[in-house]
Amino acid sequence: MKIIIVTESTLWGGLESHAVALAEALRDNGHQVSLVCTGAGTYEMYRDAAPSSVSLVDLSSPASRTLWDWWRAFRTIDADGAILEKGTLWTGGLALDVVLRLRYRRYIAIQQLEPPRLPPKTRGRHLGGLLPGVGLWWYRWKGAGYLRSLAPHVTVCVSDAVRRALMTDYGFPGRKLVTIRHGIDLERFRPDEKGRDDIRRQWGIPPDAFVFGSVRRFVREKGLDVLIEAFARLMAEAPDCSARVVLVGEGPEERALASLAERLGVSSRVIFAGFSASPWTAYPGFDVFVIPSRIEALGVVVLEAMASGCNVIGSAVGGIPEMISEAALGTLVPPDDPVGLASAMKDMMLQDRQTRILQRRATRQHVTDHFSLRARCMDIASLLAGTKEPDAMMPQ
Repeated sequence: MKIIIVTESTLWGGLESHAVALAEALRDNGHQVSLVCTGAGTYEMYRDAAPSSVSLVDLSSPASRTLWDWWRAFRTIDADGAILEKGTLWTGGLALDVVLRLRYRRYIAIQQLEPPRLPPKTRGRHLGGLLPGVGLWWYRWKGAGYLRSLAPHVTVCVSDAVRRALMTDYGFPGRKLVTIRHGIDLERFRPDEKGRDDIRRQWGIPPDAFVFGSVRRFVREKGLDVLIEAFARLMAEAPDCSARVVLVGEGPEERALASLAERLGVSSRVIFAGFSASPWTAYPGFDVFVIPSRIEALGVVVLEAMASGCNVIGSAVGGIPEMISEAALGTLVPPDDPVGLASAMKDMMLQDRQTRILQRRATRQHVTDHFSLRARCMDIASLLAGTKEPDAMMPQ
């Protein structure tokens, strides 16, 4: 089957990594796959970060993004099926939905992030307050979201949290929604003792240091400021310990995060390691992976860290509890709670070595059993081919 994966991005993160992994997995299973890059800067970003084995198409999106302009943009791109990687509910727009539905035999959308919560309905008053309004703005918002459910044959949600939000807030029909959580490449993401020593030397960290790490896009939603605040509290209690925080990634909040670390007196222990196109080399350098997100549809980095031999602490938001589904797999803390996070980090440091090793084995086995990249990609391919329908893929 000839497949296109349509993507529009400005920063590298989980969506972009998923698009590449999906393209590689589908290609390895006999499909002809291309990543179609729309939007300013998208092609350049993928060209710099994606492996050379991934076929890229530079499709500068039309400035007006009308139905006709999208049709002209895609009319020369031949495929049997199209996948739209959606970072937000509004990605691409309704006109792009319609063109992908009309142009290709099957069209599915992958909703990578939780949609914005529908605000409470409020009503104004008219004629000097004599007549109550009906809250048209609220209906327009809800209706605009609902319209994004119509064109795709199926919308794939990366977590049950995303699926519930689309149904509850925007009225997406359940029969057109299916949860397919991300999978990962277990050969690529794995424990690596030699790699651990190598990456720590690269970071300038002693081999015996206790390292908390995160691989994140540096934006407020990812909560890295909460991690730095929690780490500062931990260091205030135990100033002589050898703990470090390593942040792998890039984004608009980097300067603010560095300033926060400086202000809290922990800048010498917080390492900004920069963006990595091969994050699997970073995870073995962590003792504990921390995902302190305020919002997180799924957080595939949790699975990557689990498979790489890290213990995990995560916020109890979005799809994270669907991966850390029991205490043996990691620790959940409330979002935006540096005190609670600091306590969990301290507990991890005090945990005996044997307990930590057993937990790491359990987490890798959990990922092996439930989050195979090949299995998840084949589920998506089955939906695209029409050989499976959403109802058949949801747990009974």
